[in-house]
Amino acid sequence: MKKKFLLLIFFGGLFFIGKAQNDQGYRIKVEIQGYENDTLLLGQHFGNQQYLKDTAYRNEDGSFLFAGDEELPGGVYLIVMKPNNGFIQLLVNPGESNMTLTAQGGEAPQLLTIEGSDDNIWFKDYVSLIQEMSPAATSLRTKIKEGQTAGTDVSKYEAELASINEEVKKAQQDLLLNRPNSFTTLLIKGTMNPEIPLFEGTQEEVELKRFNYYRDHYFDDIDMQDPRILRTPFLFGKLTGYIDKLTAKVPDSINKSLDHIFELLEGNEETFKFYLIHFLNEYAKSEFVGMDAIYVHLVDNYYAKGKAEWLDKEQLDKIVDNANRLRPLLIGKKAPDLRMRMQNDTLTSLYETESNYIVMFFWDPDCSHCKKSMPHVVSFYEEYKDKGITVFAICTKLNTTKEPDGGVKCVEYLKEHPEMSDWIHVADPYHLTKYKVIYDLKTTPQIFVLDKNKIIRSKRIGAEQLKDVMEHVFEQEKAIGTNRKSNSMSQE
Repeated sequence: MKKKFLLLIFFGGLFFIGKAQNDQGYRIKVEIQGYENDTLLLGQHFGNQQYLKDTAYRNEDGSFLFAGDEELPGGVYLIVMKPNNGFIQLLVNPGESNMTLTAQGGEAPQLLTIEGSDDNIWFKDYVSLIQEMSPAATSLRTKIKEGQTAGTDVSKYEAELASINEEVKKAQQDLLLNRPNSFTTLLIKGTMNPEIPLFEGTQEEVELKRFNYYRDHYFDDIDMQDPRILRTPFLFGKLTGYIDKLTAKVPDSINKSLDHIFELLEGNEETFKFYLIHFLNEYAKSEFVGMDAIYVHLVDNYYAKGKAEWLDKEQLDKIVDNANRLRPLLIGKKAPDLRMRMQNDTLTSLYETESNYIVMFFWDPDCSHCKKSMPHVVSFYEEYKDKGITVFAICTKLNTTKEPDGGVKCVEYLKEHPEMSDWIHVADPYHLTKYKVIYDLKTTPQIFVLDKNKIIRSKRIGAEQLKDVMEHVFEQEKAIGTNRKSNSMSQE
């Protein structure tokens, strides 16, 4: 497949790769001209962060030596100069962490020489070409943009830019063809985008085909089984870009995209582990409604199936238990029933409440946030009650040894607020139903929106969001009805 080659400077710095067999660990000797500090740092890229790996101090001959008993994993490392954190980046292949290099310090540190690194020489030549061509290419792009704005002929500039790009493309192709397994080639491939073929159809059809092709071939050039990719600056952005820019923002679509990523990474143990942990944590802390379904999906399909072998049983059990607690409350699930007492001391249940839509409102008469939310819920109800909305309000005040009159406080508050009298009010001051556990209530207020079948349509939203959420639910219902009607007509 033909690929689109881009003219760019890699990651804002230079990469250099060491090569020399050393079964005893790593040994990196560095001499830096014009560097006066007596301390030098060795960092490494890891996922989306950079971490300190080692510290070296100036020797009597003015050089610095990084050394360790364990081999450096393949990846991008950084020789960092104090105090301004100027750096030179070193690409290390497995088994090739013994090297000697000289560099120039200052505001723009650069490599001068390096011993024992064929891969580094290839990349140094490539980066030198990019640096040489980049100013002219930038200038030409500016002239083209200005000319197009002014309506003047820019064909001359376009031809010059095409010539520069062709020269860069030739250098890239030479590396791809002759050094296919080099780290240099891995990094070049990491910046490639699929070259999209021509499609036919309406503009909308063509755009959709182009998008789908780009998404389907997004990872074609990256060997996701190469362990070096974990310690590169490009992979994190590549993966998160696939989720954030090429995936619909709904749990089912995100789950499908994550499954695709982990299918590509399976077998690359350290990289698989890093990104499984990353995405689990990402969706565990997500504040977007419904994203807990992704957390549950990852637990069910990876952690609970033995694919997180690095965890001990206690840690794994906590993660699985958390998913089990969240699962019954996922959007699209039928809300757990609650059978509780009303103000007149009669029993009623959520499932006995017949309404097109039910807003479950968990509140506490002593909760300041609840008091701020109340006017929004009241306003919402007054505007939407004729559209088949019922508020099922659960007062969460409990009887305790310190406050034995929890249920009484609920009733007293309602007497003071007659604007809430049309709602269904229930309470369980002795927590016999365990509703706080069932609905995972850690704070109040909490709001769940259910349809007539008691299916959770939204949850854990602010009271001020109720109107917008309800309108969205109405739109979804309308779209579903339209699709059903269309399908019925097509079948006839």
